[in-house]
Amino acid sequence: MQWKSPYLAAAAVMPYTASAQFATAAMMRFQCSRLVVERVDPLVTPGMVQSPHIHQIVGGNSFNATMTPVDYDPSEESTCTTCDYSEDFSNYWTANLYFKARNGTYKRVKQMVNLGLQGTEGMTVYYIPPYDGKTTVTAFKPVMYEVMWDTREFNDKSTWPEDGSQPFVYSMNDETGYGWHGDYLFGWKGDALQRGLDARCFGNACAALETQRPDDSMACTKRQTVPEDVDGWLEELPSMVM
Repeated sequence: MQWKSPYLAAAAVMPYTASAQFATAAMMRFQCSRLVVERVDPLVTPGMVQSPHIHQIVGGNSFNATMTPVDYDPSEESTCTTCDYSEDFSNYWTANLYFKARNGTYKRVKQMVNLGLQGTEGMTVYYIPPYDGKTTVTAFKPVMYEVMWDTREFNDKSTWPEDGSQPFVYSMNDETGYGWHGDYLFGWKGDALQRGLDARCFGNACAALETQRPDDSMACTKRQTVPEDVDGWLEELPSMVM
């Protein structure tokens, strides 16, 4: 994996090097701030508390371990969302990145807010309007998301491994980068996403959709299902034996 310094980035579909292009392309591009960092994954390990590794979750505050797709509607269960578009109660979650110090301890690398957006950690979500204006919304076809990490806190190479190897590892103990992943559970309210795509909404504000201020999206948070330190120095990665 190629690690970029002082920032690291990963995108669900396209690489970070295209970020400037995304910022000006005709697509919905908006911030979803951090909702919670915890070991819950309702798709891969439904009902399990806690799941094998840490994720950062954004979106609707009804996120939990038992969200059966189709049967569970986040737009009906959530009372707030961390996303700029206040009708998007979907949940998006990705594996966290950790810095592994020379002494063997770990610290979570905080996620960054993208160019031109406001929020707390989280990710950038993109929805691409269909070119023909006729495509019906499905849960996955038009969506991608991007995560960036701020590695400046770890620039001191005296704390890196003595052999000079790169010091970053994903929360599932992956040092290669090949295992990075993200998940998504659709939760747009009613026909909001279809309206947004039909109107060819641009960026994070559109007359066809309801939006909210960054202060409101950042105020939407959720307590961890099981309290766990996710910001301090750790002796080992948060994990459990399956």
